[in-house]
Order: sequence, then structure tokens, then C-alpha cells
Amino acid sequence: MKKIVGLLILALAVVSCTQEKTAYVDTVMLRDNYSAIQKSSKNFEQQNNQLRSMWQTEISGLQKEIKSFQENSENLSSKEREERRTALLKKQQQFQKKKRFQQSLLMKQMQSAQDSLTKIIKSVIADYAEKHNYTYVFGANETESILYAKESKNITEEVLDVLNSDTTSSSETTTKSEQSAKTPADTVSK
Repeated sequence: MKKIVGLLILALAVVSCTQEKTAYVDTVMLRDNYSAIQKSSKNFEQQNNQLRSMWQTEISGLQKEIKSFQENSENLSSKEREERRTALLKKQQQFQKKKRFQQSLLMKQMQSAQDSLTKIIKSVIADYAEKHNYTYVFGANETESILYAKESKNITEEVLDVLNSDTTSSSETTTKSEQSAKTPADTVSK
């Protein structure tokens, strides 16, 4: 009987030692509160606003040319009128092509910055999990991948603290990648 009790205690000790430690991170909260992501978002919002302002200026100029053409087309010969109409149409097409190119470039830059920040987040979570002996760290998000978890398993705040305290090195990485790429407004091809 003592042997059986001893074996049960030993078995219980082995089972308790092999329990895997789990936690989760609220990925929405991370995204909303990670300062490097906020900084990057503001940067791209400014670039987008800059582009829109530039496009609006070009559209206004083009509209003035079209209005002037419409008002003065009666004074032009049919050949001049057709040449002018063709030139205006070509300008509109060039503007649309440049606008699509700049939008595409901005989207690529945003995706690249987002990918860099995602790598940083994953790396910090992995380091944190290793340091605190977690076997699994799950991500909770809008798609409800975790339907229930004890709040004590939520390590989001701790990970955010690490991420935001490490902001100088991670934001430098992001800023360098953002600065190394030309901004869409810089790629104006006239």
C-alpha cells in the first residue's frame, strides 16, 4: 500500500511538473497601444494627406484648363480644337496613371512597415514567452480565436510594456525603413 501511495505521489509530481504554461495576448489592444504602430500610422496618414493635397492642386489646374478650352474652343479651328482636346485627354490620363502609381507605392510602403512591426511584435512575444517559460501564447482578436480565458492568463500589458520600452530601437528600425523608401509624393513624374 505504501508503494502504491508513493507511486501515486510520484506520478502526481511528474504530471504537475509537465503541465504546460499558457497565456494569451490581446492583439487588438497591442495594435492600438503599441507606440511604434501609432507613429507609423501617423506618418502614413501625413503622406496620404500630402498626396491628396497635391492631387487636388493638379485636378484644379486641369479643371481650369478644361474650362478655358470650353470657353475658347469656338475661336479655334477644328484642327486646333481636336489637338487641344487630345492634349487635355492625355494630361488627364497621365494624371490618373501617376495617381495610381503613387497610391500603389504608398500601399507597398505601408505593408512593408506593417510587416516589420509584426516581426518585432512576434519576436518580443517569443522572447517574453521563453523568459517566462510559456509553452504557448495565443492571440485574441476580433475573430474570437480565444472564446474564453482567465484574465490572469492575459499578458498583453506586460508585452506592451516591453514593446513600448523598447520603442527607441524598434521605431528606429521602422523609421529607417520608412525613410529609405521614397515617398509617393517624391516620385512625381512630370
